[in-house]
Amino acid sequence: MRTVSRELVLWLLQQGHKPAHLRPGSADSLTACLEEAIHLREQGRVELSLDLLERLEASGAESPWITDNRARAEHLLGRTSHAAALWQSLRNHSDSNAAATATQMLSQLGQQLLEGFHHHCSFHSWQPRHLPAPNAFADGDLLQLALEEAIATREASRAGLSLALMEEALQQGWQSPWLYDNRARALVNLGRVEEALQEWQKLTQSDDAAAAALAQEALIQQREQQQLAVLKTHAEEFLSQQRAPEAEALLLPAWMKHPEDSALLQLLERAIAAQHAASGTDLLDKELAEVNRQLWVHERLQSHLEQRLAAC
Repeated sequence: MRTVSRELVLWLLQQGHKPAHLRPGSADSLTACLEEAIHLREQGRVELSLDLLERLEASGAESPWITDNRARAEHLLGRTSHAAALWQSLRNHSDSNAAATATQMLSQLGQQLLEGFHHHCSFHSWQPRHLPAPNAFADGDLLQLALEEAIATREASRAGLSLALMEEALQQGWQSPWLYDNRARALVNLGRVEEALQEWQKLTQSDDAAAAALAQEALIQQREQQQLAVLKTHAEEFLSQQRAPEAEALLLPAWMKHPEDSALLQLLERAIAAQHAASGTDLLDKELAEVNRQLWVHERLQSHLEQRLAAC
């Protein structure tokens, strides 16, 4: 370790830092390095503190306190997920003091995140369905609970709160592709589609294969929805200009691909109905108007299918 301490002192001097605790050839260079890392962190040179600890670890030094101090630096740098993973690795360490410290720090991180979530829920007058009470959190996957809460709020048409929950976690330094995915879905519900598309585009490069695949699928779906919106606008214009056959020509193939789209179906019914003059004006004719509309749609759809089959 004496050789290592000399190398680290030289490296620190090259970084423009004069060591306050570490000396060349220190007998207890591990302790001196830890003290130097703490000193650097307290002086605001957090990245240099982290670099020192990583170099110390790379030299072969082993200590749970290296890991603990790395976690503290990561947390200060806003990389809470990295810090939590490091503390999590210490929870069952043979050094009981290090294990207790790690457990305490994880509890603090969880409590801070939970308080942030409850603040947003209270502001939006929402009773949490998945989050534990503010002072009840002890252990568990809080991010997973947050994702479940974000989905619940979004499905309850509370996209603003869903977005706030995801952004709270991200602001506190937590990282997960599912935070970004759910953030994007809330943005779509709020009409901020372009922002959502940018988010999903980044996610397609994620190391998480499942998240990347889901992001690609979401991009395709949203682009299809954008194309459908343009198509519906054109169809509305055709109908307003009494050009029903042209509107039908646009709408029928689109409905074949998206039969679940009720707005598309309504437009298609209007386009088909506009091409059929009323066959009568008595009460029975009026009562059957809706049935006739449905029959006309069915006939046109059948005819369209037969034409496509014949073309194959």
